[in-house]
Amino acid sequence: MALVDSSREYYTGAEIQRTVTLSTSHQANLPMISSRINSIDKQIAHLHSQHEVLLPKLDHKSRNMAILKSILSPICHIPTDILHEIFKYCLPNAPSGVLMSLSKADQAPLLLCQVCSRWHRTALDFPHLWRAFSLQMKFVNRDEGNYLITIHPSVSAILETWFSRAGRCPLSLTFRLREVCKDFGRDSSGLILKLEEVFNQLQNLCIQHLSLSVPHPGYAYCLSKVLQEFTELESIFLDAQSYNSDFYSHPIPQPHYVLQSAPRLHSAELHNFIHNPFPKNLIPWLQLTHLCVEHQLGEQLWYILICHHTNLQHGIFSLDMHHLKYPPGTPPSYHQISLPYLVDLTVHSASPNRQPNFYQLVFPVLQKLQLLFGNWSDLPHLWDGDFFPGTGGTVSGSLTSLALVGLIFFTEIQIQSLLGSLPSITKLHVSVVTNYSNFFLALTNIRLLPKLETLHCDIRAFGDVDTNIPQLIASFVHSRWLILPPISTTAWLWHQ
Repeated sequence: MALVDSSREYYTGAEIQRTVTLSTSHQANLPMISSRINSIDKQIAHLHSQHEVLLPKLDHKSRNMAILKSILSPICHIPTDILHEIFKYCLPNAPSGVLMSLSKADQAPLLLCQVCSRWHRTALDFPHLWRAFSLQMKFVNRDEGNYLITIHPSVSAILETWFSRAGRCPLSLTFRLREVCKDFGRDSSGLILKLEEVFNQLQNLCIQHLSLSVPHPGYAYCLSKVLQEFTELESIFLDAQSYNSDFYSHPIPQPHYVLQSAPRLHSAELHNFIHNPFPKNLIPWLQLTHLCVEHQLGEQLWYILICHHTNLQHGIFSLDMHHLKYPPGTPPSYHQISLPYLVDLTVHSASPNRQPNFYQLVFPVLQKLQLLFGNWSDLPHLWDGDFFPGTGGTVSGSLTSLALVGLIFFTEIQIQSLLGSLPSITKLHVSVVTNYSNFFLALTNIRLLPKLETLHCDIRAFGDVDTNIPQLIASFVHSRWLILPPISTTAWLWHQ
């Protein structure tokens, strides 16, 4: 209107009248538009209030839908006993092979309790999940002879609650001492006393398997004062992380017997715990039926160890015939050593130039024998032992499984003579250096290993390979197939 008033002389009267009419009409429309805006604001406020009311209902319905979907999930229809078997596979393995339960929220069994309410109830009601526990402890050498040991202050209450869920299941405890002090020359009596304090808190538990990993074999003697209460102990796993002969130059308590009150102990696995002199007071050797010694024993120590295990049934030994051996020409034993119950024997020889000697050993019921050879060089060495089970040593006709594996060279006469003295073999595993052409050719004679059912060969080829070996294998299998029951044969050929 201001523009029209300033230019009124240029407009006609009709145009001016039309402008005035439009302005009057717009002024009349303003209240109506404002009323509509207020009405829309009221509708928006009403919709906001409805949104606030409906949103919780939407969340509730969504939760109900998730619950219904979980109810219809196939995992919810798995029987409880099958779920128990699944839970077993979730448990980690301890070094000793025992399934262990760890007190970590991101691992079984605590992790299984966080999946759903059913799994929570099922896990708590399944004793097998709570039968084992792994306890870790670390110490730091702050000052000379002063050790700071850190461990949860309520370990007794934790173990009591944990194992209470196991019911009557056999209990297993793994104890690991970490962050080992590198200076073994210092007095460790204070540390051993600390270990005794920890084990004293566990005496009210019926432990059947104990796994102990310590810096040095000497620390195991702390068990002497506490294991009197572990009368249910059946198996033990002892692992020394290192060995230092200077350790024994300092005074540490050495009891008369470490396991003097373990009447049920029958199985032991020892790593770096057997050293010269032979620890007669470590374990009641005579009552053991299962023994695994993962340390390179010398020939003298090997025979001393065997003499103390006349009730042994299963044995695994690692030998180093170059270490702590008798002087040349000295027999390892002047009398026969009979192992009347031994049915399974594994001997690993890590010697660069000697083999285990079975001169005076007698195995009347041995069924499975595994001889594993290894050395510190890349080339094989010749079998020079005259006394092998079945020749000088005595093995009855009970031997059914034989394994010869490793970098050892057998002449054809030696290996055929050996197999000829063991007619009861049903399973043979051969992975040594020999002439396999003559080997398979000899096996076509049904008088050699007449009961053989399974043959596994890793043919080690040094130099040129006899191209007739596949044909000889086929001929051997064919001859056995026609005359004797079918035989299962596996052969692998590789070059060194």
